[in-house]
Amino acid sequence: DFPLRIWLVDNSDSMNTMDGLCFVHGKSRAKQMLSCSRWKELKETVRYHAELAMDLGAPTLFRFITDPALANPKIPKDKKQMMGICISEVEKKNHEREWVMTGLKEDDDFQWEDFAHSDFEALTEVLDQVKPRYTTPLAENVRIIKKQIERLHLSLIDNRQRVCVIIATDGIPEDISDFQDAIIELHELPVWVVIRLCTSHDAVLHFWTSFDLDLEFDLDVIDDFKSEAEEVLSCNPWLTYVEPVHRAREWGYSHRIFDLLDELSFEEDLMAEYCSTIFGVSVHDLKPEGDESWWLNFYYDIVSLLEREKKYYDPLSSSYKKLINTHTLGDVYGGKLERRRRRRKVTAKPEAKTEPLSALQEEDERFADDSGADLKFLDMNASALSASNKGCCVLS
Repeated sequence: DFPLRIWLVDNSDSMNTMDGLCFVHGKSRAKQMLSCSRWKELKETVRYHAELAMDLGAPTLFRFITDPALANPKIPKDKKQMMGICISEVEKKNHEREWVMTGLKEDDDFQWEDFAHSDFEALTEVLDQVKPRYTTPLAENVRIIKKQIERLHLSLIDNRQRVCVIIATDGIPEDISDFQDAIIELHELPVWVVIRLCTSHDAVLHFWTSFDLDLEFDLDVIDDFKSEAEEVLSCNPWLTYVEPVHRAREWGYSHRIFDLLDELSFEEDLMAEYCSTIFGVSVHDLKPEGDESWWLNFYYDIVSLLEREKKYYDPLSSSYKKLINTHTLGDVYGGKLERRRRRRKVTAKPEAKTEPLSALQEEDERFADDSGADLKFLDMNASALSASNKGCCVLS
């Protein structure tokens, strides 16, 4: 896991555009997505990840592109352009200020929870008062973030860690060449960069897609939830792109299988790897190598695993669906064996296992709500997180 995440939050004037999408809970906690401003969509996203950081004790910084107090004098002067969860700004003896990361410490030390909750309340208070104004100086802010990460460089190298930088924006940089130089400079450090787009404007989407392809290093470009679901459907119509997967990618979860979801139609091996990742089981158990009759056992194992999972909200149909459409899965990968199974109308495995391939872990209470974030790959490794955050790291 990352010892630190840094969000660059676009609060420029264009974020007032009304082409965003946000979740609303209807009767019986049913979800639906309604139109809203880009800023409201991003505010909901930032609030989600701030709360997640609070619950997990994961040090996270949120930097606004422009100082929110410039557009709204009602924001208290002690609220800065950069605010943190489980990371606090303190004054040193020489009157310089530095950021000190704490997060999870020893198992019997829960004082951090009070600090984290206080950090979360302070951030949400400012979020509710932000009035998007002015331009989008991305390059300038990226270089500021780079200077902060530089102070952790040796520690990151020694511990083989990276900082996750999430740039949430709706626009094209004011100076494209300068921004590209800033991103290249940032990648001189151990970082993983996620671009979270807050618009479906074709020109912006084209720019960032091209920008990703032009670079010699990897970064993950993510659209809004519904747009990503549309792209995934066009490549892999047998799966449902769900919010937990989307939130995990925003969180910085880096796995090639999720990077490829909306880029290519999966062959059998990639499809099996996706299923093993999403259910938390061994890919070799799901699809043994060299087994030409793998499909039938695979199909029944997937059916068994799906029976243990709840349904998730699908933004394209505005309904709740299973993680995998087994009928479409059979159309794409089943071939003759699947056609034979359908003719015989076999709905259960002849010698069905009483348990799926791998016992599914209990749902974490944090992810037990309608967000559906109880997928197995999202079972955060608390011990690794605790180890990465023990002691204090300092950002001057």
